Amino acid sequence: AVVSTQSTGEGELLTFGKNNEGQLGHGHKQDVLSPTPVDALGSEHVIHASCSRGDKGCFTAILVDSGHVFTVGVGTLGRLGTGDSKNRLAPTKIPLSYFGKEKVSRVVAGTTMCHGVTVSGAVYVWGSGNTGQTGLLEARRIRNFATERPKRIEALPKGRPVITLTSSGDHVLALLTADQ
Repeated sequence: AVVSTQSTGEGELLTFGKNNEGQLGHGHKQDVLSPTPVDALGSEHVIHASCSRGDKGCFTAILVDSGHVFTVGVGTLGRLGTGDSKNRLAPTKIPLSYFGKEKVSRVVAGTTMCHGVTVSGAVYVWGSGNTGQTGLLEARRIRNFATERPKRIEALPKGRPVITLTSSGDHVLALLTADQ
């Protein structure tokens, strides 16, 4: 699937491209041929958006300046982080309580999972992964592991907050602060 997102200087999110699973957030599944505002976000000020990759079901994660994350598209295996596996055609807010009541400063979508970094540098993951991309220790023991709401990744080094994350499908890179 091809999805493009663009945030204007005013924090308005525009999406366009293939929309076969509602991943653009316009309330329907028709392709969008030109940059179109995501009206369902209302007056939210968007600071970042990340699109999933691959053919396993498309979704989009949206970060707003209040530190909240919205997700939209295919919810299979918990990839929207809303506490269930329902698909959504309009952006749905993930409760801050799922992130230990911390605001999120970065969000990254992978193929079947999503990661969020909080303002303190903690990392949360939701969705599924069979090749270690969730970073959760329990995922090593469970075939077809999935979590429908964000879970903190405890395996990261203590005392070294994550500055940023990036993902390209089924793998994740975390940039940590320098060892002190």
